[in-house]
Amino acid sequence: MLTAIDCGSSVDGESFNSRYWIGDGNGKFSPIEQQNKSSVIKAISEQVDQVPYSTARLSYSQFTYSIPLSPGPKFIRLHFYPISYAGFDDPSKKAIFSVQAGTFTLLRNFSALFHARGELTVVKDFCVNVDQGQRFNLTFTPEITDSFAFINGIEVVSMPTNL
Repeated sequence: MLTAIDCGSSVDGESFNSRYWIGDGNGKFSPIEQQNKSSVIKAISEQVDQVPYSTARLSYSQFTYSIPLSPGPKFIRLHFYPISYAGFDDPSKKAIFSVQAGTFTLLRNFSALFHARGELTVVKDFCVNVDQGQRFNLTFTPEITDSFAFINGIEVVSMPTNL
């Protein structure tokens, strides 16, 4: 099973590396927000793939994607495009956040711009286990005062249990 979420997009079916991406604006994967303050921003650049990097979900408040998944091990890939987004401060100073998968911290005090190291985009990969009867919650939390969290794309792939 593959789930690919194009964060900040309301359009489904866009193709990137033969993947079918679902926009989080369509309701199926819309994030749960603490204060309903997340923003959707379009970033037009011919230097990066349009999907998932042409849109982003950004917020000065915590937000969570709650994704229904079958139980078992999952491969998680997070996509970040650390550029200046309209209405948000310089990402080198203000985009510092954590990412949690359930009770596990995947990223802490994360700066996508710092981790880009001269590249335009950042991809972070993780393996997590989803228990029976649980939804997979992926929570983005700004870490310091006036900082924001953002995400461009989320991929989730089921893995064999015997790896």
